[in-house]
Amino acid sequence: MNGLVTALVPLALAAAAPSAAAQGKLDQPAPPFAPQVFAVGKPIAKLAAGKIHVLGFRQAAIDGLDPAHPFGPWFDSLLGKVEPVLVYSDLKDLTVDKVEKAAAALAKTNVRVAFDVGGKLHEAWSSFNGFQMTSTAVVDKAGKLIWSGDALWLNYVVEAAIAGKDMAKTRAEIDALMARVSAVTGEVESEEALVEVEAIVKQYPPVGLELLPGACINLGDAGEFALQDRIVERAIEAAIQTRAAGSLNEIAWTYVAPRSKREDRKLDLAQKAIEASLALEEPTSDRLDTMARVWFWKGDLDKAIAAQRRSVEAAKNPRARQSKQKILDAYEAEKSGR
Repeated sequence: MNGLVTALVPLALAAAAPSAAAQGKLDQPAPPFAPQVFAVGKPIAKLAAGKIHVLGFRQAAIDGLDPAHPFGPWFDSLLGKVEPVLVYSDLKDLTVDKVEKAAAALAKTNVRVAFDVGGKLHEAWSSFNGFQMTSTAVVDKAGKLIWSGDALWLNYVVEAAIAGKDMAKTRAEIDALMARVSAVTGEVESEEALVEVEAIVKQYPPVGLELLPGACINLGDAGEFALQDRIVERAIEAAIQTRAAGSLNEIAWTYVAPRSKREDRKLDLAQKAIEASLALEEPTSDRLDTMARVWFWKGDLDKAIAAQRRSVEAAKNPRARQSKQKILDAYEAEKSGR
């Protein structure tokens, strides 16, 4: 297994949102909002006063849309309290027909889906006040832009807006919390670091969905097995909610890696993690290899061999195929020796 997912987790969280100071001059009237085409829901000619609007700008393939959690699972409870709009730009391989088909499941919700012809709307919002647009923006009841950042922080912003809190103070609080997250992410290898992670998650639960899987992997890699076991179930559930197939595979691997000095491999939890990973995305050679290792430790060599054969077949290059084949040969030798 490689450590790519572990390495990427700190980058993802560190880049989750720019600081308030880096967002340009907020608390000013939002730029015009008038997409030319609406794929789902009634069109909006302009953002109505008296309502909080949450805009999600997407410049990625429509395949990434999760109709069950369009702004992330952490924001589901707030969808009915705002006017949510997803805005897709017409990239080379994205047409309004594809958007309509993929987003059909949102028709029963209050989430509108707009199609930004020519990407003009996204360009206008990105250049507004000189800040670089990220994935989401929040406009308050007075029509002022109060947030531009990653969807992970929407709950903090929207709950403050609903309560009528000072948004400058709210953004400063988010900056402070983000600094704590950045300091601990990728460095969770001790009791002290885990206590800080748990304190952050208690203060703002949504960040746990991103932070816990990485912390679990870090602790396993560091050989802090008792600490890893303390959060593994929450980490698996968090990764399932965020559809983090790679993290699920890495979590499982820390429990079944041959070189691990673990005495208790908690194979049922490892199986849960890798099966969830395989269900979320097209099986890769590495994930099938992990599944095979789970079956091996469980003593089911027939299933281990079957999964490892699929791993060999899925290998993308000769070197990887050779590596997976050696493992398959070992499993088959183990079976013939019984």
